[in-house]
Amino acid sequence: MVKMFSLMSSFLSILFVFSSTPLVMAVLIVTQALLVSFITFTMLLTSWFSFILLMVFVSAMMVIFVYVSSLASNDFFSSNSYTNLSVMALIFTVIYMFTPVPGPSFFSATYSQLAMSDADMAPLAAYKIYAPYVLIITAFLIVYLLTALIVVAKNSSSSAGALRSLNQ
Repeated sequence: MVKMFSLMSSFLSILFVFSSTPLVMAVLIVTQALLVSFITFTMLLTSWFSFILLMVFVSAMMVIFVYVSSLASNDFFSSNSYTNLSVMALIFTVIYMFTPVPGPSFFSATYSQLAMSDADMAPLAAYKIYAPYVLIITAFLIVYLLTALIVVAKNSSSSAGALRSLNQ
């Protein structure tokens, strides 16, 4: 499952490189944020971190989208972009179809983990925000939030930028 979402994430990254309009870029980044938060949820077995990560990404994208949409003109899709999209979708579908599937021992181990009772799963799901195994991710999230706060404050405080107040 993580492999499929990782493949979809790489597909969205390649699509982002080929996109030219701000609206498409915003949709791709929000979709990428959804995929990253879902991958984080499936790997850590906890929902708090993926929810915080999704909220941070989406709120930052809202600010960036307002700023970029006020600067950029409205462009339309070209027919060449649809051709590139269909070719890339076909290539990634073929790659996904021919990747080997894990054997039955993998599925039986996964099923036995899923069949555990809630009492057995309670210690596994009781992650703490400042635990040593998520310390790097928490530190990165703090630095990311601080950087986003500084950038938004600098962009919105300018009187000559796109987000200037109109009552001057």
